[in-house]
Amino acid sequence: MVLLGVLAFVFVPPVLSDDCAEGVVRSDGECVGVTDGSHIFAPDLADVEKLIETENDDVTKRGSRQSVSIAYVFPLRTGETNISVTQPIRRDLEGAFIAQYSANHDTASERPLIRLLLANTGADGHKWQPVVDALSKRVAGKDHLVATVGFGPSLDTTRDAIRWLEGKGIPRISATMTADDLTEIPTLRRIAPLNHAEVTAVIGHARKASGRALLVQDMKAIDPYPRTLGDTFRDRYPDSANHLVGQVEQYNSDLGAVATTFTQMLPNICSGHPGVIYFAGRSDQLKDFLKVLARRNCGSDHITVLTGDDATGLDGESSLDQALAANISVMFTALAHPGAWALPDTGSFFNRTTVARFRDPAGIFRRNFPNESLDDGEIIMSHDAVLVAVTAIRNAASPERPQVTSKEVEQALNRLHGEQKVAGASGYLSFDNTGSPTGKPIPLVELTPGGVLAFRGLLPPAA
Repeated sequence: MVLLGVLAFVFVPPVLSDDCAEGVVRSDGECVGVTDGSHIFAPDLADVEKLIETENDDVTKRGSRQSVSIAYVFPLRTGETNISVTQPIRRDLEGAFIAQYSANHDTASERPLIRLLLANTGADGHKWQPVVDALSKRVAGKDHLVATVGFGPSLDTTRDAIRWLEGKGIPRISATMTADDLTEIPTLRRIAPLNHAEVTAVIGHARKASGRALLVQDMKAIDPYPRTLGDTFRDRYPDSANHLVGQVEQYNSDLGAVATTFTQMLPNICSGHPGVIYFAGRSDQLKDFLKVLARRNCGSDHITVLTGDDATGLDGESSLDQALAANISVMFTALAHPGAWALPDTGSFFNRTTVARFRDPAGIFRRNFPNESLDDGEIIMSHDAVLVAVTAIRNAASPERPQVTSKEVEQALNRLHGEQKVAGASGYLSFDNTGSPTGKPIPLVELTPGGVLAFRGLLPPAA
């Protein structure tokens, strides 16, 4: 009896049911799959999903023979009611909608029209396989799927989904993935600079802040983001005048008890007297680290904590006000920030027409999302991912043949560099042969009281 029970457990697949919606199935309590916006994945997404559904319906009415689809792929635990969890996804979809709507309405003649599908791969992307399989069936179907965008954080599950789509010949454009080893997939285009570019850009600021730095690094096996951040800082910060103090303070977020291990780091932090701590980890652990660091015995030593773009997850995090008051500054390299648009002499980095979509009080963004913040960059980056797909689609099309194929879109993506760069809201986008953006400046942002993400300047483009 015991043996039969074990065999049943091993070989019986997860139970899928269709009680969520058409194209969306329930798997282990999550609704995963593909929708045109008619299925609401979470209450906080309802408004933007309805806008997308309405635009998709309008495209169908205007002429389905001259339309193609782009799928926005993202991980979300469906049924989630915690707005702090769903907020980044909501903003992602808002940015995608702005790009879709602008593509369909800025001019009356450009074709094909764009439909936007939403593909949820579940919490941490673990349900990616059936979702991307469903997307592949929409390439030759009535949706005429020609590209996928989005994809969420740099996790192994995300990489697996991207590689599977690569094998099916479906173009992929990442909005926010930054891990350096993604260059192993040269046909993946990334809107965001890679981690080595983020770190290299901020090295000069780190050296000005202090000639003594300590590296704190997450060693979580499945997450390349902290690994590539930390490795680059360790290799590039030291020179004849600037030194790393002590050994790398490692932790593993998979093991839990991170606040405890951060507390145990304090004696070494105080004895090393670093003016800079580079934190190579995710925002959830950074929050714990800052709260612990505020309790250090060497509180008279000012410490600047530097980190990567995942710190945007602290947007609105007022619980860190006490830590910020404990002689601590927190700065990070962001992927985008609207403060950069206000700088003088940035015309070589930003296109006025694209930026106006967001800055114009009567524009498409403010009309639909009047109370939404752009400071975490999510809306800007997802807009740019869809914009790149739209640009390639329109470049591949002709008046005689507006309905292009995914292979033609892939070919057109190869041309988006140099004089054919894309006028993104995060900056002009020119892709090298590894799919990485070149020549993009990187915003330097400070976490200030109330969880306000304050723009502090543009760091020069880094190689």
